[in-house]
Amino acid sequence: MGKTKRRREEEEDSIIDDGSVDDDASAANDADDVKSVEEGDDINDIEDKPIEKKKKVRKLKVSATEDFNAKLQKRGIVYISRVPPRMTPSKVKTLLSDFGTITRVYLVEEDKTKRKKRRKAGGSGGKRYTEGWVEFESKKRAKEAGEALNMSRIT
Repeated sequence: MGKTKRRREEEEDSIIDDGSVDDDASAANDADDVKSVEEGDDINDIEDKPIEKKKKVRKLKVSATEDFNAKLQKRGIVYISRVPPRMTPSKVKTLLSDFGTITRVYLVEEDKTKRKKRRKAGGSGGKRYTEGWVEFESKKRAKEAGEALNMSRIT
């Protein structure tokens, strides 16, 4: 017999004519449930599973999305072909903030194999970046920064 069929039969047996449930039978069913959990491989697996919550999706108004898209169209990007050692995104942001408001800075990290070789050879273990992009709030400010920094070293 399958487990579900056995449980149904046990539940039917535990019901008394007056409609009440036999306490001994329900206690036995509870004990069986506890046994099945105890017999499992690891009870911690059950507790460690994260409970998934449904995310609420917020609908934006058409005017809000149009405003956001208009702001995106006005932004300008400057490409940094080589980032000096020990230069971090925060340092890049402070250096280039003189030209205008910076919305985002993205720097590409050095390859893991290159970093291992550099550390093995006795170099510093800190993060280094190879190239990057800086996003300004306006294209005009980005163009000014690009012209001012073109073919010059960033220190």
